[in-house]
Amino acid sequence: MGDIVIEVMTDKAPVSGGDFLRYVKEGLYDGEGFYRIVRSADNHTDGTISLARDEPGTGSAAYFFITVGDQPGLDYSGARNADKQGFAAFGRVVNGMDVVRNIHSVPVDRFLEGEGYFAGQMLKEPVRIVSAEVSE
Repeated sequence: MGDIVIEVMTDKAPVSGGDFLRYVKEGLYDGEGFYRIVRSADNHTDGTISLARDEPGTGSAAYFFITVGDQPGLDYSGARNADKQGFAAFGRVVNGMDVVRNIHSVPVDRFLEGEGYFAGQMLKEPVRIVSAEVSE
């Protein structure tokens, strides 16, 4: 759908940002895709890149998300999870939010509803990441 340029903030999030960059360099994201869209949840600010997680400490840069809109419920002490630990933010989109918004508008599959937070969020057709690369 287009290019997305991400600034990874390893100075503020050395472990999460470092993991993300390592996965990019190893080609983990090449050929993978965005498979889930959260349309009505709270997140950090528009374009924030964060780790997905279940329990605190279970996040991995192998699974990340890009927020759309300013939604502070995923910040530390936010209301999204009962533990109020928030989600580890490690970067932001610096170019391509139009692409992110286009991905965000892709239809979900009402038969792939999922459970809990996944309900109604699974994309009908995942949006493939053709390739990811690090530019210095």
